[in-house]
Amino acid sequence: MRQAVRKSVIPSHQLFLIRKLEDKHFDPVWHFHSDYQLFFVEEGSGTRFIGDDVRPFNKGELVFTGPNLPHLWRSDEKFFDKNDQSRCSGIVLYLKEEFPGHGLLEKEELIGLKKLMEKSVRGLEIGGETRTLVIQMMQDLFHLTGAKGLIRILEVLDMLSSSRDLTYISAAPYENTFRENEADRMSQIYAYVMDHFKQEIRLDKIAAELCMTPTSFSRYFTMKTNQPFSKFVINLRIHQACRLLTEEDMGVADVSWECGFKTLSHFNKQFREVTHLTPSEYRKKYRELMEV
Repeated sequence: MRQAVRKSVIPSHQLFLIRKLEDKHFDPVWHFHSDYQLFFVEEGSGTRFIGDDVRPFNKGELVFTGPNLPHLWRSDEKFFDKNDQSRCSGIVLYLKEEFPGHGLLEKEELIGLKKLMEKSVRGLEIGGETRTLVIQMMQDLFHLTGAKGLIRILEVLDMLSSSRDLTYISAAPYENTFRENEADRMSQIYAYVMDHFKQEIRLDKIAAELCMTPTSFSRYFTMKTNQPFSKFVINLRIHQACRLLTEEDMGVADVSWECGFKTLSHFNKQFREVTHLTPSEYRKKYRELMEV
């Protein structure tokens, strides 16, 4: 079984690493590592899993995650289709866990940076003008070396530490209880749900896929994700519905059926519980925001 990436992806002689990602799809393996990560989605769409949070992602997304926070950007199915020409791309900046150096975050001058790093354990989504500026600064890093690159990164972090355009991803700090050999198991669970969420997902079937009993699977999933499996599936279906309501010209009933709900009334009830809006209100609000 392939092990989760937990050690630093940065060479021991470097403080940071900037990479350009270009592939048919993003890495489909649920994983975690000891580095801070700033990730910008240039092209692509799909479903994002960070800690106990699940929601759709699209191009333009910018997210900052702390060390050992499990994550996965699972591309939409079209990106896995060999006959489809769609591709994914992004820029990822890794910072060592001890960045900018042992003990430096305790100094008075870096108190803002220390608070930012502490917040990142919940994952931070970056929006507004801050996102635009940070993306440009990340692109600049490909042309900077040595101290100039380090200075630019400090400028990025300083901007983030004082920005109001940051939103927590997890409702509370995520407690990572994963062992290094569990990445494939969780990736298998997420892949199964993504492949079957439009139909009924039976607990005994997914448990059998993992050679577990339904009871042991339920206990395992709740312990590892801080939420019951049934709640996870509902949240995923609702977020898929949000995508269809904003990106497709489909009736509410059709969206309900496409996302695996057996009845429209059940869909409306679950949608309101998750978003605090009806599907029609959600679509209307989104269109009003797009017209501003």
